[in-house]
Amino acid sequence: MKVPYKEIAFHALTKWNKYDEKEATKMINLLNVDELDTYIHAKKHVNSVFDSIAKNLHLTDNDKKSLMEAVYFGPIDHPIFKKIENMLAITPEKELLVLSILADIHDEWVKSNANDKAFNEKAANKLLRQYVPLPLLGYNEVKKDLVFLKPILTACGLDTDKLKLEAAFHDRLFVFLLLHKIYKTKDLEKAISAGSKFYPALSPELENKLKPLAHDVFEQIWSNWEDNDKSSEIMFLSAEKAKLMQERQFSPKK
Repeated sequence: MKVPYKEIAFHALTKWNKYDEKEATKMINLLNVDELDTYIHAKKHVNSVFDSIAKNLHLTDNDKKSLMEAVYFGPIDHPIFKKIENMLAITPEKELLVLSILADIHDEWVKSNANDKAFNEKAANKLLRQYVPLPLLGYNEVKKDLVFLKPILTACGLDTDKLKLEAAFHDRLFVFLLLHKIYKTKDLEKAISAGSKFYPALSPELENKLKPLAHDVFEQIWSNWEDNDKSSEIMFLSAEKAKLMQERQFSPKK
């Protein structure tokens, strides 16, 4: 097993940057962390993982520092990994913990991509739907960030079950829709147009850019569900059905 950051770098170099495995391995062995990051731009995401794990597991500052050092530099048998493994062993609903960490990674991505250049690129590629809360992203998008998280969790003795994680994601979407009273397409568009009141990670600058484009964002979300994540579409329709059943149950009888 590689040091977690090297595992992340190997995936990024071979899958994103299209280096062959031999060349990627050579780069990982020769370059330091900062030099590698000029190719893969992963440190911001990985640092989000540290912040989220520390928050969710209530790590001390020293433990967080140890985790950072172990992930970047090793060794793979660093005591901090075993310490976190013991914490995870008594953590219920581990899939929800993983989703919480993924949500934090996504929120930090949104904050760091609020600039004009990033926004205009997303607008040109019809990817404004990425500036929404994690449950609305579609699992096809969410699972991409596992590349930053999975090697760290594996080092801590937690192997994520893909099917359980996907099921937990769609369950979370259903609860999210009910919590925000999103039962119909117009409700979703209205929620998006509410900006930071709906999604607090949005900066005032980004909020002002997105509000007039709420309908476009909604259409992109729905299109992604239809094309890439049918289960999210089904959950949305299920929320609408749950609302209708509730209305029938509590409507006055004639």
